[in-house]
Amino acid sequence: RVIVYLDDLLILAESYVQCAQDTQDVVTLLTYLGFVISSKEQVKLIPSQRQVWCGAEICSLTMIFFLPKQKTKDMKRLFRSTAKAVRAGKRLILRKWAQVLGVMRATMFAVLPALLWSQGIRRFVNSGISADKACWNQLMPMPPNEVLENLDVWVSKRFDEFNGRSIRPLPVDIQTDSDASGTIGGGMVMRSPQQLEARWHWLPHEMKHHINWKELQTHLQGLQALDLEAPGLLLNAVIRNRTDNSVSMSYVNRQGGRVPLLSLAAEALWKWLLDRGLVIRDDFVAGVQNQLADDASRWFLDLSEWMLKPTLFQRLHRSTRWGPFS
Repeated sequence: RVIVYLDDLLILAESYVQCAQDTQDVVTLLTYLGFVISSKEQVKLIPSQRQVWCGAEICSLTMIFFLPKQKTKDMKRLFRSTAKAVRAGKRLILRKWAQVLGVMRATMFAVLPALLWSQGIRRFVNSGISADKACWNQLMPMPPNEVLENLDVWVSKRFDEFNGRSIRPLPVDIQTDSDASGTIGGGMVMRSPQQLEARWHWLPHEMKHHINWKELQTHLQGLQALDLEAPGLLLNAVIRNRTDNSVSMSYVNRQGGRVPLLSLAAEALWKWLLDRGLVIRDDFVAGVQNQLADDASRWFLDLSEWMLKPTLFQRLHRSTRWGPFS
């Protein structure tokens, strides 16, 4: 098995002996075809269970992708110098900001919140892009605070905590379904490890938002409600959520996106999750298969249709302790 990226090859085998033999076969073939193996790569021809390839350190013992130490140092140096220049009042060209964004996003294979921690810079870079190719060399205005927040988190200890991402999909601990109604409310149902349900009505200022925003908001409000129902359950776990809205699924799985309002909703969800050691993955399911969450989102309680029993109300109204009412 050989994974090829331009002139960088990764050879995989089940044993040391087999890997050594496969490596020799590849070197023999490349030499026969007229290629020359760089002297700097000779040391990498020795089979190892921890190897650097295409900027990633791969460990087949723990099955985790890491960022190598030197790459991490170079990244942090770039981010520190950029933040220092901004705080000194220096304006940078768009190409420089695009470089910073590219370095951040290239680490998503090894850093779980890489997309989340670069959304502010992505919005800033997109604001300066135009059809004119000269835009890349134009000075950008001073960035908003969220850009500095992105830069700061990459050079903090929090980054070191997330340097390392499992190669294999993580086992699912919690399974949920979510759905939002455009006119009534939202609902989330936990299917395992417990049977729980959360449902609520939209507030007047929430009612005006698009259904895609409501679907994203349902993720956060639903998980927060389930956390209150079962304290301690939503900690250090992997959540697999099913939704019948493909837009919200994309924004959740990508930790944000192009539409600012939707991206901020997804970012708020992920910040809440990471603070609790949680990871979420959305799967799309047809609406007819999302019936439990759909029923929860359409639950309606009109308090104007309720009243106290009249005789009981009069009794309270005449009491010296509770009444009379104004």
